Amino acid sequence: MKPFRLKSLPVVRVWGGTRLAPGATQPVGERWEVYGELQLEGSTETLDQLCVRLGRGLLGDWAPDPNLGFPLLIKWLDCQDWLSIQVHPDDSVAPAGLRGKAEAWYFAQVDAQAEVIHGWKSSQPSRSELQALTPRDWLNYLKRYRPEAGSWSYTSPGTVHALGPGLLVYEVQQSSDLTYRLYDWDRLGLDGQPREMHVEQGIAAICDSLPEPVVAPPEDLLGKLEVICPHFLVESVSGERSWSTTGKSFEIITALAPTHVDDHLLEEGASILVPADAGPVRCSSAGSWLRVRLAPGQKE
Repeated sequence: MKPFRLKSLPVVRVWGGTRLAPGATQPVGERWEVYGELQLEGSTETLDQLCVRLGRGLLGDWAPDPNLGFPLLIKWLDCQDWLSIQVHPDDSVAPAGLRGKAEAWYFAQVDAQAEVIHGWKSSQPSRSELQALTPRDWLNYLKRYRPEAGSWSYTSPGTVHALGPGLLVYEVQQSSDLTYRLYDWDRLGLDGQPREMHVEQGIAAICDSLPEPVVAPPEDLLGKLEVICPHFLVESVSGERSWSTTGKSFEIITALAPTHVDDHLLEEGASILVPADAGPVRCSSAGSWLRVRLAPGQKE
């Protein structure tokens, strides 16, 4: 099977803006580019359905059971307000049958005052100390920093974090929507009601998510290795490359500038999925592009 595209999906979020869906009547915070429930371009078949039909020919030998659906989610985020102070569990803490959520961010645009909250200022408080915090107290313990445009950040499960206003972010994550909100800036949701908090589940994710093992990078990198974790790896590549898939993992190519992938022309920000058994692939760009794969030898 040759590379193919999916129909992207804009997602309304209370903290979103207008960059991902000009003309939308509500704030669009996310645009999902590769996700199991998205339909193939020119078809009504979803990516998850294709996983079941094609199995490891699509996903590769390193993938989990194809019947579990596509394992990653690729999306863009337009942050015009703070996201909630939040945390994600790992696979061991997630409810039965659900994945945890590890994620990586590429900061495509960073406005002058943009910030990120990520991790603790010093040592992690104990479980009892976390349980005693009032909602706004979380801010006193967390580290803020200003990211650089073009930089990457990896967020392992159990890491408390929040993206701030003025960021355009590309995100690679496990295919999971498990987000436990700890504090939401005392704001209301789009329905005029306070958004649900998940403090008890969040504290369990902080305290009980397991340390992640170190993963050795594969030998067939095409560019600069930006992120590697037990669930995926990301490279940034410039110019032209030709290679052949090995059957170990599907690949996702995302264009940071107009990019040709075989017979497809990707506009800036677009993604295409390369099946594990696609064989020879050629990618060329006057700028840069990203290559996302599963991590070597990791299965759920």
